[in-house]
Amino acid sequence: MKARLLAPSLLSLAMTACAGMNAAPATAPPPGGAQWSRAVAQHATLRLVTDSLRRVQREADSLAVAWGGYVGDAEAREKELRMSLRVPSDSLNRGLDRLSALGRPTHRTVRRDDVTEQVVDAGARLETLRAVRERLRAYLQQAASMADVVELERELGRVQGEIDLLEARQRALATEIALAEIDLHAERPRVLGPLGWLIVGVGTLIEKLFVIR
Repeated sequence: MKARLLAPSLLSLAMTACAGMNAAPATAPPPGGAQWSRAVAQHATLRLVTDSLRRVQREADSLAVAWGGYVGDAEAREKELRMSLRVPSDSLNRGLDRLSALGRPTHRTVRRDDVTEQVVDAGARLETLRAVRERLRAYLQQAASMADVVELERELGRVQGEIDLLEARQRALATEIALAEIDLHAERPRVLGPLGWLIVGVGTLIEKLFVIR
């Protein structure tokens, strides 16, 4: 009977704890005045013109694997190549330099996103959910009726589902932080025909009529 009376209070505790986590992210600084180490995810975009798309693809593959990264999506066409690479974050600039040397860069950007709060929040939520899970498991051992068992197992399954999602999010964040992403777009140079050169010449002439210098 005692176990039966305690079950609703534990379920209430579990739901209250989870509701509190959803209401306010746990991003407070660590105790003792310490500072969180900043977590940064890097994303780069590189566009270049090259005479050999095959060489660019081969070198990009080799570079990513040799440095401990990997190649994600890759799409090669007759006149262009698109690749998504992951390389160690501390090697991003060196990787961009190596890839830029394979042709004539026309666009190069690096975006850095601070994901520290997301990392801290996921960790805090996981800590709370795991504590709730352990208390639910312990209480399940004391369940006095089948109704208690069903209710506790349902709540335990819900909590475990949230834990699984947060653990997956943690793994994704760890990958984003450790491995920078490079979106590579390479294309062959355009070769103008007679009409193309004619249009370019006419355009230049018209420009000179309006702008001398």
